Amino acid sequence: MNKKPFELISYQQAVSQYHIAAAVFESEDVFNDVIDENLPFYLYEGDLKISGNLNLDTDVVDRILNENEVAGYIITGNLEVTGNIINDEGDYGPIFYVQGDVSCRSLVIGGCPTRITGNVLAEEVIMLHYNHGWMQCDGAFIAPVMIVEDYHLQPGAAKNISRFYYNDREEEFRDETGEWRIPAALQEMLNNRLTTDFEELRRDLVAGEHVLLQQDRPYAYWEQKVAANWRDLQRVPVTFRKEALCMTALHQYVGALEFFPALLITDSLVEYVITRDGKGLRYVPASMVTPELCRVAARNGASLKADFPEDMLDYELVYTVIQNDPAEMESVPVHFIDEDLLAAYVKTGYNLWLQRYCDLAGIAKIKVLQRVMDEGVDQVDYVFRAFLTNEVYHYARERYDTVSSRPQWEDLTQRYAKKIAKFY
Repeated sequence: MNKKPFELISYQQAVSQYHIAAAVFESEDVFNDVIDENLPFYLYEGDLKISGNLNLDTDVVDRILNENEVAGYIITGNLEVTGNIINDEGDYGPIFYVQGDVSCRSLVIGGCPTRITGNVLAEEVIMLHYNHGWMQCDGAFIAPVMIVEDYHLQPGAAKNISRFYYNDREEEFRDETGEWRIPAALQEMLNNRLTTDFEELRRDLVAGEHVLLQQDRPYAYWEQKVAANWRDLQRVPVTFRKEALCMTALHQYVGALEFFPALLITDSLVEYVITRDGKGLRYVPASMVTPELCRVAARNGASLKADFPEDMLDYELVYTVIQNDPAEMESVPVHFIDEDLLAAYVKTGYNLWLQRYCDLAGIAKIKVLQRVMDEGVDQVDYVFRAFLTNEVYHYARERYDTVSSRPQWEDLTQRYAKKIAKFY
């Protein structure tokens, strides 16, 4: 890195001397809405060279701020970074204003409001991502690969992209199929051809890696990669997917089971996965799914819609799932809905859609509420919480305003006295 330190300047100086609001934003009002006037700016006068990566989200380049936040970077000359320039955060980021050319290995910009008055030159990839950010380049984009994904790129800049260009806001690149795999033409260029989407590619760029230069990556590289994100197990060459590495991913999330070599998936491993999280059932090979395994999954958070094979779905499974997660009622096939299931739904306390499910099954709601109250005075509270009506109250009173149940009944009527008073 050039040893000349960044200078700290105030918000007011950035506006009055470097016209940062007009240079980067649509208007001064937008600038004032976005930028905290109490935050300083980094200023570098002249050309700057940085060895390694520049992470705009986290770096304090000269450490003079002791890692406190800054509003942005202003560089009045050319910026050369030997590694990657990184803004992974899509929602926000510091202003990045360079009065000259920017050159780097790869450039990743998300939420940083960005203005480059010269050219942007990247050895490998320019990636602009997410719709909270925007960039204006007065010169040209020059790189082998450029990807603009759901991002506001100001028009006007020339593009000299030699190998692959993608912009999902331009008509010829729109994909209405919902398919998120990267185009095969790009996949063939990458040094890891198991990369399947832009998020994976961005993770590599944010890690400061080469993505086009062909490299032999040792096992230690994949250990680090998988430890950082379990999803990267699917991009590990099969020869490196050893048990220890796979378990590192699995300990992060049960979905990693989907990327295990078949020889590592044992009955005991499957039982461990399903006991930990029933949603792991969706990643178990179909040949290993049994009714017993489904029942374990039902007790541990499995989803009716996503996890159970249709031929193994039965009333007991449905009932168990609803007891654990009442939101799953929306996925219950109508032929399983009866008074018992609806009563169980009421007793979960998450029951605002009871009328809807009663209507679907052709069951009177009052019958379900009476069913719950018939189970004992201690169950009446489930009904009174959300369904206290004159009819409900008088039904419960007739059953429980008795000598044997009077203490519990009086407690109930005191807690709901304001609502009950409406019935007299």
